[in-house]
Amino acid sequence: GLRVSIAAIDGSLYGRMTVEGLVLSDPKGAFLRVPRLTLDWRPVALVSKHLQIVAVTADRALWRRRSELKASNKPPSLPNFAMTLGSFRLGALVLEPAVTGDRRALSILGSAAFANGDARLDVQAQALPIDGHEGGDRLALKLAARPRANRLVIDGHPLAPRHGVLDRPAPLGAPLRPNSAAHGRRGPWVWGANP
Repeated sequence: GLRVSIAAIDGSLYGRMTVEGLVLSDPKGAFLRVPRLTLDWRPVALVSKHLQIVAVTADRALWRRRSELKASNKPPSLPNFAMTLGSFRLGALVLEPAVTGDRRALSILGSAAFANGDARLDVQAQALPIDGHEGGDRLALKLAARPRANRLVIDGHPLAPRHGVLDRPAPLGAPLRPNSAAHGRRGPWVWGANP
């Protein structure tokens, strides 16, 4: 399964702390390394079943390869307690060739909230220049899910130049610049999109 190791922690365990040498590993070894990150959270909120993270910030992370974790037979579900991530900032996520075919880098900003089975996610990502690649890919994504009301809303704005980061998993053959909003209803999902 997933293993998490940390070299050192500096600061307050009950507020703002700096985590050194964060490594995620699967049975074949380490696949993601974060040399240093800052975590600001409010553990007192756990008393009311609320995981409140004010901010997570890291200048750099290295994704060496795709993880090989065993898939769960259980369907995905949201946690039964509230979670809030006020802000997430990763200055550069370096993707090694084992992940994307050649070396690429992304900056990521985001926030998230989960409560009473509902979820909200806001993410912005941008490709950075690295190893002769100019970058240029951009993605702005907002997602809101309300399972009890059978509702899912996605608002996505990707910009994917040909041969860019977003083009690597499934080559597009041409630049992609759509702006779309989609609304879904479960049982089964029915979609409507507006370009």
